[in-house]
Amino acid sequence: MTRVILFRKPVVSKENPVDSYEKAFKEAGHWVCSIALLEHELLLTEADVLALLNSFESQTPAPTPETFLVDSETSVYQPFSSWILTSANAVSSLEKAVAQLFSRLKNTAKLHRDNYENNSTKSSSIKHKSDIDYAWFVDRLTRFLELQVFIVGPATCKKFTEKFSALYKLYCHTPPQFSTTSADNADMLVVLILDYAKQTNSNSFLHLCSNISLKTIPNALNSNHTSLQSKIAYKTIKRNDSDLLRQLETLNVHCKSSITDSIALRQFDHDTKLLTVEQSIRPIWACFFSPSGVDTIKQFTPNLKWWTQDTVNLAAIGKTTADQLLLHYSNHMVVAEHPTPEALLKAIQPECDDMQN
Repeated sequence: MTRVILFRKPVVSKENPVDSYEKAFKEAGHWVCSIALLEHELLLTEADVLALLNSFESQTPAPTPETFLVDSETSVYQPFSSWILTSANAVSSLEKAVAQLFSRLKNTAKLHRDNYENNSTKSSSIKHKSDIDYAWFVDRLTRFLELQVFIVGPATCKKFTEKFSALYKLYCHTPPQFSTTSADNADMLVVLILDYAKQTNSNSFLHLCSNISLKTIPNALNSNHTSLQSKIAYKTIKRNDSDLLRQLETLNVHCKSSITDSIALRQFDHDTKLLTVEQSIRPIWACFFSPSGVDTIKQFTPNLKWWTQDTVNLAAIGKTTADQLLLHYSNHMVVAEHPTPEALLKAIQPECDDMQN
């Protein structure tokens, strides 16, 4: 049994109670342990979303209700015509703020409609201001979600469309006609963004990002004279060092047992007529999912008894993460062709099979 450590926080939901990466490796017969290296604080607020809906360029802009005129300098966006998502956490941050607005505006509109219907002196045909506010919000949000959006990773793209489709259905609205373009990594996505900008004469993009996002996309767009404004949608926070070290040290037990699970290489010496047995340690696979994850773990590995060049193989979810690993480690490494559970398993599995043969 091969031991696989996933340096990421398991992602579960009511619909998917088992993390997709853990599920893939367990079904393949591997022992799996997920270790979260980072925490994320979602930062987008209702005011941020309303400012965003006031700012994007539209062919047929709708008048903004006075309620939604945002004048806070911290929430003002420059006009943009397309936008960029580079993380599932950015999707979560946006979805959370939008869901709060949906709930509040829908409930307010319903409350005022009920009051009108119960008041005999008012005509039930009169629309209360809250109805106008809610209608504007849904219309403007739909227009925004139907803008061209560029996304890093098929999983993030899937989460984006599924989350917002579900939200619209929850409030009895037809989901938007999403226009998404995705790529496996930022380097590949930049090519698609610049090609789109050239073909459509678009030169204004919005990037919902992290406080420690890489500069791959901003630098590339800036070099090509394309305007990009970045909005920090979530904050990445490192875990407490002592807590993380304690969890890493518990893996000593599993590393030692890997010798028990190792392959016995039996060789018959024809001269001595003796059968010799050599134990071959089955390496542990340490899987990384972001450059920041590599930076977090590198400070601990020199003090981990189970982490050596012989006992640990490395796996990276993509090229950017692999490049960061190469800066700090010389362990054997594989790179997934795509940022998916299936691709990561495919990168590791052949070498696991070789150990069994």
